[in-house]
Amino acid sequence: MKNAASLVKAPQLSEVSDKIEALQAQLKEAERQVASLEAKLASQAAKSAFNDVKTAGNFTYITTELAVESMDALRQTADNWKQNQPSDVLVLAANLGEKVNLLVAVAPQAIAAGVKAGDLIKAIAPAVGGGGGGRPDMAQAGGKNPAGIQEAFAQAVTWLAAK
Repeated sequence: MKNAASLVKAPQLSEVSDKIEALQAQLKEAERQVASLEAKLASQAAKSAFNDVKTAGNFTYITTELAVESMDALRQTADNWKQNQPSDVLVLAANLGEKVNLLVAVAPQAIAAGVKAGDLIKAIAPAVGGGGGGRPDMAQAGGKNPAGIQEAFAQAVTWLAAK
């Protein structure tokens, strides 16, 4: 307890729990701020990516790698895409060092034409050494091979062109 009191800079042993609670509150606030900043960065990166619409077969698509740290940030980017739907399909990737997150979102008109996010994610996830699944409108995957991100994007284009 004396060591713990010293670590949290509590002059009295009776103050240790109060100091720990205060540190936990500070940590939670810092985590909230980090999540907010990450969302803002992802939003900015997505805005420029949303202007780079390409075509594969009968469908338009956007592929982009975002510098974010969580699947939540990818989902938030997909939610922003859904509001405007600048393309039929969105394929996002986040390189997390030793891991990769992928997310695919599909517009309603592309779903009606037979493109399902769950099918596409299953086709491209092996490129990053992973697997995944989801609904027709949104699917996600994880993997352990960040070097495969560009290959996953290329496979998405091939897959779309064959539809």
